[in-house]
Amino acid sequence: GALSCVVPGRHKFVPFATEVHRDIPLTLDVSFSGLPPIWIFVDRHLTFTHHEVPSRERQTLVITPRQSIASLGGASLTITGENFLGPLRERTANPSLAQCVFGRHRQMPAEVVSDTTILCRAPPLPDVFRGARAPMDVTVDLTFDGGQTSSNMGAVISYLKDFEFDAIIPSHGLYNDYTETLLLGRFFKRTPNLLCKFGNVEVPAELISDRLLRCRAPPQAAPGNYSIGYSVDGFAFGDTGLHFICMISQRASALVPNRGFPLGGTQVTLAMDGLVFVSSLQCRFGYDLARAVQRDDGSIYCRAPPCLSARFADGIGLGIDVECFGFVTVQLTVNGVNFFGNMTYQ
Repeated sequence: GALSCVVPGRHKFVPFATEVHRDIPLTLDVSFSGLPPIWIFVDRHLTFTHHEVPSRERQTLVITPRQSIASLGGASLTITGENFLGPLRERTANPSLAQCVFGRHRQMPAEVVSDTTILCRAPPLPDVFRGARAPMDVTVDLTFDGGQTSSNMGAVISYLKDFEFDAIIPSHGLYNDYTETLLLGRFFKRTPNLLCKFGNVEVPAELISDRLLRCRAPPQAAPGNYSIGYSVDGFAFGDTGLHFICMISQRASALVPNRGFPLGGTQVTLAMDGLVFVSSLQCRFGYDLARAVQRDDGSIYCRAPPCLSARFADGIGLGIDVECFGFVTVQLTVNGVNFFGNMTYQ
């Protein structure tokens, strides 16, 4: 069987108890006779020691990170303060007694790393308060006796509303190079640990507005279709529902024909090794971009722009009355950011 006893506060034993009385071991006797009690001695090797509960008067709990995704949770919190260790026997025999308490009642296992550091993982917001809606601040306290007593420190973690995503621009890039991308959606918030994840590769995210994030798609080990995730705490990643297509670098071999009229309009066929057509494929003639088109026979061409817009960045050059001629470099892009190939057109 088991017997449950309530332990009085230490001031019952030492009315004006101070720090020096904190670790006084208490022995235990039990009685089953009512009044008057007939005490039965319990093994004197079994003792009980009071521990301190962190208080606002004595210290401040610092929580990092301080944000988490509401539906996901999962942030690995580092809580710093003082006097977290307690008696050695409690740390070794009853490690599960140390816990973090979210919202006054949701207890999560805690790992006491040192007398100043505790680690625990934030639960999802619905696990703390059923039916709760983000954004919401939730108190975080500590208990060292399995939840019977806990601190009242007023430390909080902020649960953010889940980000919602609509699109990524561009959605294609070379697998062996970086690509600057913009993620469009809503409910975006700035946090110190804001990240994007392409496949399994994490990269920093920059908040431009509550509807726009900038992420730099990283190189990948191989071409493919990679899912995109996001994190507000640097630990747990939510799904954006978006994908980024990493393509192999195309090898340009020739343009047919490689010369045309100054007014433009020539259909220039791309002779490429392993060229894969995507709707975002474009040719860049000097400074001017031209959309790539796939014919019924599978061949791909771009229509050459006018010489003036290809040779001069402002598209004006020396004026329409001046004859334009010369060579320009022709490159390809699938996203308007990364360019490849090094051909010439006259």
